[in-house]
Amino acid sequence: MPTYCLENDSSGRTPIRKLLLSIARCPAIKRIIELENSENKCSKIVLNQKASLLKFRLPEPWSGHLDRACVLFLSSNPSISSNEESPLWSWEDNLVEDYFVHRFAGGKKAWSEDGIRHLRSGGGYGSRKEWVRHWAAVKRRCSELYPKGYKIEPGTSYVISEVVHCKSKEEAHVKDALKPCTSNYLYDLVACSAARIVVCMGGYAKQAVCDVFDFNPKDARLYPKLINGIEKWFAFLPHTNFRGPRTFERVMPKELPVLRSALLDCLSQDRK
Repeated sequence: MPTYCLENDSSGRTPIRKLLLSIARCPAIKRIIELENSENKCSKIVLNQKASLLKFRLPEPWSGHLDRACVLFLSSNPSISSNEESPLWSWEDNLVEDYFVHRFAGGKKAWSEDGIRHLRSGGGYGSRKEWVRHWAAVKRRCSELYPKGYKIEPGTSYVISEVVHCKSKEEAHVKDALKPCTSNYLYDLVACSAARIVVCMGGYAKQAVCDVFDFNPKDARLYPKLINGIEKWFAFLPHTNFRGPRTFERVMPKELPVLRSALLDCLSQDRK
């Protein structure tokens, strides 16, 4: 049963805000950094930043409006970039929340541009040829699901998240952190989400989702699951960096109409 989606906590935080800050300020990080605890399974991915606690780049809970978007994309873990403006442990909670919820639009700053370029720490978004390739690929996959001509709005049409929330380059140390991170947060993240479609991209996302939601990984392509009385469809695609077929139309053409129908149902419920 989800622990975050039931009611506001004693401080008045909403379930979504409580979950967001619980992931962003995962208590294991402080213990690992301050105690230099190398025995924790998350120690490698935390200590790979080589940063003090206040300068530690926070884990990414998700990017977008988890309580509104009809599609949730899950991949392995967020990449780390030295030139990206991203929350540090020293940031205030309100700014951390603003960054992740309004990462694609409507925040205190324009944290990104066109849903594919992140704000740089020195300002600006780089050249038009520079973009976050994973974000761009997710945006394209989402366009396969929505009706033709529908305006795709990153963060509102879809949310991006991961099964391991701490940052690293090229999925470093994800294997070690996978079990503790997904055990703590994955079910609640999906349960709190308004998404009717959960797209799992790549091997780590597939492994984590199959373990937490009890799917057979050998047969995993499309699974329905009733969560809090709402039917959610779990679709499995290769990672966005996979060099072979990775689109819905190529990987699951027969299942695509089911996903589109579930999306239309979500959109109709949202309009009521």
